[in-house]
Amino acid sequence: NIKMQEAKKIVIIGGGACGPKTAARARRLDPDAIITIIQDEALVSYAACGMPYFVEGLVKARTELIVRNAAAFKKINNIDVLLETRVDRIDRAAHKVHITKISDGTSGIIDYDKLVIATGARPVVPPLDGINLKGIFVLKKVPDAEAIIAAVKASTLKKAVIVGAGLIGVEMAEALVSSGMEVTIVEALDRVLASVLDDEISDLTAQHIISKGVKLKLGQKIVSFAGLDGQVRRAKTDK
Repeated sequence: NIKMQEAKKIVIIGGGACGPKTAARARRLDPDAIITIIQDEALVSYAACGMPYFVEGLVKARTELIVRNAAAFKKINNIDVLLETRVDRIDRAAHKVHITKISDGTSGIIDYDKLVIATGARPVVPPLDGINLKGIFVLKKVPDAEAIIAAVKASTLKKAVIVGAGLIGVEMAEALVSSGMEVTIVEALDRVLASVLDDEISDLTAQHIISKGVKLKLGQKIVSFAGLDGQVRRAKTDK
């Protein structure tokens, strides 16, 4: 008798863009594999690059950012998605992932034959004086975008400082200008979008940004934040 080969267990940590893409590719390569995506958020497979447009209002609802939800992964690809689930520990010797359900704190263990870590980058939050003041935001996940939207809607914010003139920073400048705010971008390098544009096109882009009323502070680093009553009020640069 030919012994049936046991189905391969593939576990993917991270449900942004790379994780679901990896899961879909794995399913095409192995129709019998048991595939599980573990995601610490309530959403999976969403367009993170569209979040500045969500803040701006061009994308009206968080659901418009979603490429495919957990139910669709199960129905179309037979891929299990564990939402709002945190990975606490990877036991590589035993090929086990230790998880906790964030909502109720229940824990569990998932076996794997192949493990993919697709958690993405973390926002760079330097340990500067005043970094924990209210009114300082990062933008990586949908709840981050919703927190910014709530802050803009709930208060009489007049001025915003964006640290970094990368793609998300420049898109956020557009979003906040559209809401009527006075926006300043502070960038440590001497040009905008330095990682994706050459000098000539970067200069033209900078001129366009300035023409929209945005103040550009290039070649400057943020060194500290100051506040009043726990709320951020000033960002100090090395110049």
